[in-house]
Amino acid sequence: MTQSMDEDNSFKLNRRTLVVDHRDWAKSPDDWTSLQNQLIQGGTTCLKIQDELLWIMTQSDLVSDKTSKSIWDLVTMDGHKRSKDKGQSFTKGDFETYNWNNMKRLKAIVTAGQQLLDSQQTVYSIVIIQSRIRGYLARKRYAKMKKLYLNTTLKQRNEHFRELIRKEANYNFGLEVIVQQFLQPARELAKKPHFLGKSITPSDLTAIFSNIEDIKKVHNDLHDEFKKVEDNWPDLSGLGDRFLAFMNRFKCYEKYVNNFQFAIEVLGNCMAKYESFAQMCLESSERVDLDLQGLISAPLNQMNTYELMLERISDNTPRNILPKESKALEQCVSAVRETNVFILSALEDSENAAKILAVEKKLLKKKEKLLSKRGRLYVDAFSVEFFDRTLPSKKYAGEMVLFSDTVFLAKFASKKDVSSLQSKGLFSLENANITIPDDYRKVNGFQLEVGPEDAIKRFGVFLSSPSDFHVAVPQLKDLISKNQKNRVFEVKLSQVLENEGNVSPPIPSVVRLLIEYLDKHALQAQGLFRVAGSQKETDELRDKIDKGIAFDLSEVSGVHSVASLLKLYFRVLPEPLFTYDLYEPLIKAQDEYSPDLDPQKEKLKKTVSTLLAQIPYENRVLAKYLVDFLSRVAAFSEVNKMLPSNLSICFAPNLLRPKVQTIEAALDVMKVNGLVELLIINPKLIPIDL
Repeated sequence: MTQSMDEDNSFKLNRRTLVVDHRDWAKSPDDWTSLQNQLIQGGTTCLKIQDELLWIMTQSDLVSDKTSKSIWDLVTMDGHKRSKDKGQSFTKGDFETYNWNNMKRLKAIVTAGQQLLDSQQTVYSIVIIQSRIRGYLARKRYAKMKKLYLNTTLKQRNEHFRELIRKEANYNFGLEVIVQQFLQPARELAKKPHFLGKSITPSDLTAIFSNIEDIKKVHNDLHDEFKKVEDNWPDLSGLGDRFLAFMNRFKCYEKYVNNFQFAIEVLGNCMAKYESFAQMCLESSERVDLDLQGLISAPLNQMNTYELMLERISDNTPRNILPKESKALEQCVSAVRETNVFILSALEDSENAAKILAVEKKLLKKKEKLLSKRGRLYVDAFSVEFFDRTLPSKKYAGEMVLFSDTVFLAKFASKKDVSSLQSKGLFSLENANITIPDDYRKVNGFQLEVGPEDAIKRFGVFLSSPSDFHVAVPQLKDLISKNQKNRVFEVKLSQVLENEGNVSPPIPSVVRLLIEYLDKHALQAQGLFRVAGSQKETDELRDKIDKGIAFDLSEVSGVHSVASLLKLYFRVLPEPLFTYDLYEPLIKAQDEYSPDLDPQKEKLKKTVSTLLAQIPYENRVLAKYLVDFLSRVAAFSEVNKMLPSNLSICFAPNLLRPKVQTIEAALDVMKVNGLVELLIINPKLIPIDL
């Protein structure tokens, strides 16, 4: 062995690849002599070997402590210090300080290192095989993911999800601004003493900001949940389940929504009353370029954002590819929609109550303040002159206030005091009638008849301007039409059946007509009941039916308008088909027995059937008639894409709801959906034979 240790046929320890390249040179004493000579001739090469041996020693998890110590003793030459200049060669005298035992130890150590690296060669071969398998699996998964997520609607779904995350982040930013830029500075302001006590109070801040900090915490956590889903990109499985599990925390919105109108009122008063608070709000608004009233209104629209975005994500989640995720997202959309309906309804109720209260405050006598009534809606108010036709000489200046079910006439307290009112009567519109003689029309007037047949009252009413006349008269006519006993929509089921002569079986003619038409023309229509029909056509059909005007369904542009009208009939029933009394028991049954477990499912069926036997006979007959039809629709689900679960989402909120709507009840819509789905699959659970 006369070649240098740096040549290809030399012994090498390659720490990069863990591969040993050697020529069996260590099999005889001559070889060791050759090694000795080469070490004497090339100190730099010796240093390289020492570096390699030191590297072996550092692999403490691969080399025993005993071997490591031997290497250390060897490469440090038993305490001999290496030259600071690694390029300086060892002299022959330096090397002679090693004895033959040290050379034997070198051989043993090199052999141990060789064995170590041989074993690593095996590991390296295994790693190569594993890496190739992983590469194959990765390429296969990529091809599958590319086909699944890049060439289908799932790509659009994922884009909608990212938009949802962006909107959630923006919403959280707005909540952070409210707390950091307005609420906290206002709290500091409230702590400071002010002259004559003119400072905003903690109770004012509670009224304005309500539980906004609780809402902020909820949405910070929800954003974190969205990010966890995003971590598995592009696979977004679990989004529906995560959102459903989180929705229970949206109950905090009920307090905020119910307080909102009061918050706006207090905010306006405080801005006018407290200069320091108004100045702080102005400065904060300029700093963030956002208005406080706009910011505190944002939570009212967030559920609408979720409904829109989740519906898009759901529409782009193929049921045939991701059935479980698709169903969960559909339930999310349903629950968010009902929550949004509650919020809008609560705001309308709050605004409606405020308007009725404003009218009541004008009344001088407390006993006259009986305008508020559950379900009564404020419509409009007009300045008028009116007289009782039995006493035509007495003409009063005052107001006419239109409500959804009544008309209120009141005169001003005096010519000077037009801010106070004295009631002249609150009259039902059920038997009301309006006529417009020519001499009245010229002066923007009409004749109004109200009251029962045996005690009809007649008034002459004159509006203050032609514009008021052209607004008030159509409104009043429409309200009178909607309050007639012979109408069909928004009338109790028993009243409709009575108006139709109590036919047998007790099914309203409009329901029978609509279902027979859909049975014949729409069973295979894709998205039946899920796709909205023409609102204009639906309203026109409803108006004709309520007024008893003949109509032809074949002239309707599409079956979806007819389907929308059928849903509308059940939605506007004064009391839902399954009655208010059964809401709590049916929800409780869903809580006690899981429909996903066979033994409990049978108990649930039995309980539901027993409870439904308690509703009125005509309700059971109509429910059975409807559910049988929905079962026929579901039988064509491969074509119309409407499974029992889809149909239940469309119909359930119209058939079962609580008397007093709350966010908690809105979040229970998934249980209501589950109940109706159970009935569509098992129509015989409704105890009636048709």
